Amino acid sequence: MWCWEKSDSFDLRLQELQGKEIELPMSWVDCFGNPVEVSEEVTACDRVRLQRIQRGELIGDISELLFRDPNCFRAGELHNHFEYWQYIARDSSSPQQAQILGWIRDKVSIKPFFKHFKGSFKGELFDSDEPPMKVFKNNVSCKPFVSFVEETLVARLRSGAISLLGRVGVVDPPFIVLPLTVEPTKPRLYSKLSDGLWQIVQKEVGGREGHTCDLMALDSNSMTDAHGYSPPHFTPIPSPGSSGVNLFTQDLASLGALMARPYVFPPMALTGPVLKFLQSFKQSCTVVVLDVFPKKYWWPLLMNKAVKSRCLAVRGDGNALLVPSKKGWLPHKGIPGDLWVFTELPVMAKLFAQSVKCSTCGHANDFDFRFCQRCGYKRKVMTTLVKEHSDVIVDLDGIEVRLQQLLHYDQATSYKKQKESLQRELEAFLGALPGFVTLATVTPRDLCRFLIFKDKRGKTQVNLNTCEFLGQRGKQSCGCLLRLSYKTVDSYIDFPFHWSGRRVGQAARSW
Repeated sequence: MWCWEKSDSFDLRLQELQGKEIELPMSWVDCFGNPVEVSEEVTACDRVRLQRIQRGELIGDISELLFRDPNCFRAGELHNHFEYWQYIARDSSSPQQAQILGWIRDKVSIKPFFKHFKGSFKGELFDSDEPPMKVFKNNVSCKPFVSFVEETLVARLRSGAISLLGRVGVVDPPFIVLPLTVEPTKPRLYSKLSDGLWQIVQKEVGGREGHTCDLMALDSNSMTDAHGYSPPHFTPIPSPGSSGVNLFTQDLASLGALMARPYVFPPMALTGPVLKFLQSFKQSCTVVVLDVFPKKYWWPLLMNKAVKSRCLAVRGDGNALLVPSKKGWLPHKGIPGDLWVFTELPVMAKLFAQSVKCSTCGHANDFDFRFCQRCGYKRKVMTTLVKEHSDVIVDLDGIEVRLQQLLHYDQATSYKKQKESLQRELEAFLGALPGFVTLATVTPRDLCRFLIFKDKRGKTQVNLNTCEFLGQRGKQSCGCLLRLSYKTVDSYIDFPFHWSGRRVGQAARSW
């Protein structure tokens, strides 16, 4: 023990707390941290409202949710209400259910997680079933934070998060285990898909040219294309083969063709933030995730919103993932859950947020939106009516009738029919391409291919530089080919994507 760790005043404070049970009041707060009074019983009106929300007849408001006040935290409450946990888990019979209920009732014993270790660790030889008892000095870097450590320990003792057994040498020391050694496995931290599964992902959802970018990878575990080269990828730290550091600092909208068919196999804890980040850019992506127990909050969103999904491997499969070792990449001993791939994820709506339809394209935006997320429509800000105009009579029914007439006229115009015909023709062309190409995933290169496909149907004669009719308008007898005019090509690039809000046309012009 270092001399700067000794404090008589701190010892006195600990003696005052030893053996005392400090009862903290049970308080509740709303999502903003404001204190809320809670009654002991649920009223009949509230019970009916909760039942309607459960059936999907009403949408709940996040401001109605209540949370325990963190300032009045009491440790061990999880184990004091075992009967309620039994009631909650009554419809989910499984081996995991019995294990978790056992943890709640009897707490978690770490000894079943120990494995026999034989070898050298930090210059010392070991051969035992359990870690031997050791005493370690605190690092000298803790010296400037002595007061902070003392206050934190006192706060944890008051809340019951830790217990004070007594003075060293007077009471028997407990069996202490370094907590960082007892943690769940992280299969994506350094692992990667096996070659067989990666070929399936590339063939079914990667298109003809495969995925164009790996959003989260290392130089060592980045996947390879058909030619054996590593595609562009973003890494957590700077590295020689990195295309950028930290996915969350990238502007996906400025990356162009790199985001044509991105792929990501995120760590479990970052799956939710990654999906939210992709949503903010309206970016479609191929996502590979593990379905573990208990299911994560983002799992229903993936299952319900993804256009295409497939289970690549089941729990316990030893050939699904590869992990690094001194002998190279070796098969994982058994993945902790089913391995799934999802593709073409649309923009996910926000939960517990009111929405308003765009007057141009009908897309559901936040109720206070200024610009439509799909078509870019700028919302008109209406000022409050003054009292002298309060006598204005509005024939809303007549306005709606006239509006419907105008909409019918617009639908019947030849220009509208031409756009719909061109869109159907483009969708049919994309469906004939190799891979899974749609309007949501079309790349500038695919659009250029469509323009070349249409070019043979042009009516404008393009004369060669050696042609005697060069510079003359109209069709000549020289035999030069008929092509699409510049204005026709420009219109073909733009209007198939007006409805979706995608900016593929501008990228196609740069090809």
